[in-house]
Amino acid sequence: MSDINKKRLRESPGTSSASKRGQTMSDKQVGNMTVEQLMTMFSTLLDNKLASVASKEDIQQLDTKVVALENQNRVLNGEIKKLTLKLNDLEDRSRRNNVIFRGFKDLQNESCVSQVKSFCKDILGITYDIHVNRAHLLGRSNSVIIAHLPVDDDIAEIFKNVKKLKNTGFVVQRDFTELTRQRRSKLFSLKREIEKVTARKDIRLGHDFLKIDNLKFFWCEEENLVTGSRGSGVEALKRLLRYDFTAKVEELASREGRRSGQQEEEEVQG
Repeated sequence: MSDINKKRLRESPGTSSASKRGQTMSDKQVGNMTVEQLMTMFSTLLDNKLASVASKEDIQQLDTKVVALENQNRVLNGEIKKLTLKLNDLEDRSRRNNVIFRGFKDLQNESCVSQVKSFCKDILGITYDIHVNRAHLLGRSNSVIIAHLPVDDDIAEIFKNVKKLKNTGFVVQRDFTELTRQRRSKLFSLKREIEKVTARKDIRLGHDFLKIDNLKFFWCEEENLVTGSRGSGVEALKRLLRYDFTAKVEELASREGRRSGQQEEEEVQG
């Protein structure tokens, strides 16, 4: 074979390609690492990442725990609500013999007990001496007195005569909790609406209820107007008075409770 042919054989493309095919992918270099080393590194990193990812079983267990906590939270909220209402009732009972007198003119060093007794005699026209256990100014105002009257009949006599306070600037109120005042305010507004629409005057505002034909209506923060049996107050009014007060009840539910005023205290208590 000539030298030319030998040279062509050495430089043959087929011989070069075969040589390259003999080199595996794992032997190729990527930077300072072989492909095999690089893939091993990626596999290790992926395993580490996946180790911290929750499995399907883990997620199911978490779902079960979340449902259990939600149920427990619901039960606890219900218990808190019951306790709150119970505390409100107990506080109202502790205040039942307190009466608030508003409208005095800048009281200073005068005896609040004497002021209340004089008010009952001179303004309300009560002829006998009201028993006032104790009395003091309420808050920072010098025009409001809160008094403790231990005799229930004395309190009843005072509220029987509050109609005489019209246009005098004086107001007499029972001492209710904030929650009870808010509820009474809504019930009193509803009472006014019922009287306006139906012209009925036999509607009575009690401690925390509205009474029509021996049927009591209560205000509940979650259900709005309800009857004593927890039925729909709106439906009961519709059957009783043949009028739909849904719009009025929804209006009352959408607004914040306000303090009860003199008009509420003028109602017969019961």
